Amino acid sequence: MKNNYIKYLKNNDILKIFSDFNFTKKAVEIINNSNNDFGIKILFGSAKSLFVASLLKLTNKKFLLIAPNNEIYTDFIDDFNILLENEDIFQFHRTKKHSNINSNVKFKLENDTFLAELVAQISQFKAKNSTVGVATPDIFSITIPNPDVIQNHFCTLKKKQVIDIQQFATQLSLNGFQKEQYVSRAGEYSVRGGIIDIFAPNMQNPIRVELWGDEIDSIRTFDTLSQRSKTELEEIDFIDSMFIAENEKAGSTIFDFIENDTIFIIDTPESIDFTKNELKPISNFRKININSLGTAEISVNCIPQPNMQSSVQKLTLELNNNLKLGINTFVAADGNIHLNRIKDLVESILMDDENF
Repeated sequence: MKNNYIKYLKNNDILKIFSDFNFTKKAVEIINNSNNDFGIKILFGSAKSLFVASLLKLTNKKFLLIAPNNEIYTDFIDDFNILLENEDIFQFHRTKKHSNINSNVKFKLENDTFLAELVAQISQFKAKNSTVGVATPDIFSITIPNPDVIQNHFCTLKKKQVIDIQQFATQLSLNGFQKEQYVSRAGEYSVRGGIIDIFAPNMQNPIRVELWGDEIDSIRTFDTLSQRSKTELEEIDFIDSMFIAENEKAGSTIFDFIENDTIFIIDTPESIDFTKNELKPISNFRKININSLGTAEISVNCIPQPNMQSSVQKLTLELNNNLKLGINTFVAADGNIHLNRIKDLVESILMDDENF
């Protein structure tokens, strides 16, 4: 195998190539020129993620993908974290820790931050014009406060905003936040001079707000153990109350936050029981079915990727076989370090093994 027959690409490059395939273009044409549901088959593995990511890039629409189980959900999230910007991805998922939550649960943030995280995600998803959310079917059974109630419990901080730090801290205390010397868990805050640290219930990491006088000079997320900054932000929305009064309505579901023009993408729809009451509203939305039974409007000549078992030798053999069959092979990697490592290993085998 001659080295110049091997093409080495970064993840963004392969997304551009995938976006130019005929079946992707056909899907985009249907989305832009009709309101019909349609199906596509057969897509395997990360080809499903590449298809959805391509639609997001090419159509400027809002999509909500339903994965039939937690394992497939995780696969989609892992792929999207590589293919898309973080602000384009929203996750609606409950872990094993929250598997016993049902439709009768009360919205009590002082006991558990799961609902706060869910509320934050779906509220931000609602505010976006073009994005993709990923969910599992069980999340639609969760009862949450209605959008108006939630909006009343969100606070926005922006750089250059003027605030009274003492008044702001007092309000956090009145809303159930605990003042500590250093924050370590959700529901805590600390004040040191012109710096206020806040760990809101919907945050994975706390934020550090530094003031110059009464003006916000910087907003950064930070690690609670090392206290090192992680990401600098221009602004942030967070839930500023550790409780919502029981007399406030909590009879809404995720569907109350989803705009009518949102397109649902259903992975293997026969694996999901859409006769359940909590999933019936999906029938009111436009849908794209991936790998459904029966005929589909779009057919793809896609085959599963063989298991290489972490063997570069097997990968190189597969590349060689594809070349003999006239198949172009693209090797994608997440970043230059991984890309160059794969390239060096493959080309080393090509040079040393007489069978290639």
